Amino acid sequence: LSARTLPQAEQLHRQLVGVYVRQNSGGHSRVLTGCDERRLPLTGAHGHAHVLPLDLDSDGHLDHVLMWAPDGFDAEAQKALGVLRATYAKGVVGALRLAFAASGGVDDMTRLRAPLGTELLRTMGEGKNWISDTPFVPPRHLKKQGRNALYGQVCAELLSRGLPKPDSVECISAQADELARQHRHTVRTRRNGPPPPVDMGFTLKLRFAQSVSGPICLGYASHFGLGRFLLEHPTTN
Repeated sequence: LSARTLPQAEQLHRQLVGVYVRQNSGGHSRVLTGCDERRLPLTGAHGHAHVLPLDLDSDGHLDHVLMWAPDGFDAEAQKALGVLRATYAKGVVGALRLAFAASGGVDDMTRLRAPLGTELLRTMGEGKNWISDTPFVPPRHLKKQGRNALYGQVCAELLSRGLPKPDSVECISAQADELARQHRHTVRTRRNGPPPPVDMGFTLKLRFAQSVSGPICLGYASHFGLGRFLLEHPTTN
């Protein structure tokens, strides 16, 4: 599942921005690009678009893409999302067809008919225990102690998204866990962006003292599907 998440998200994002530019006579979208009109990265709590490829039928293949912007999509961005009808993938001859499935807030999406709503609840629900679905790649060089240690970087990433510090951050060994072994094959370097400060991916469990709401996406390339967490035990309504 996670191996091609990053390149697939980047590919779709490039096409989406291209659609927006064509529809708006060369106009610029802050929510889609994450940059201002001078092409400088936006500051703040990561309110612009996240492109999150998902496997909602649990067959080991990406089959849906969740487009999530904490600050919301404006009308022009929504129009571009509705127009995009194809993307491309490595090893696939020709284009992959796209169909617009649904739109709305978190409550709307998690109430969709199963399996869509049920699986989306794991990404967009609320709970105390979260586990990596795609590996966390540190956004800064790793140190053994202090704010640049693994725990410190995770806490800083959560804080930058308005989320609380976790009670614990557990790193899952690839020797003892199949998911962690799969994460070793994940593409961790952006094709059209800066490389990660350290080319390492971690499978993590986060435990909070109180329930927090997803999506939780942390670290390098978190706007393109890396560092995404799932609820361990989602509660349905």
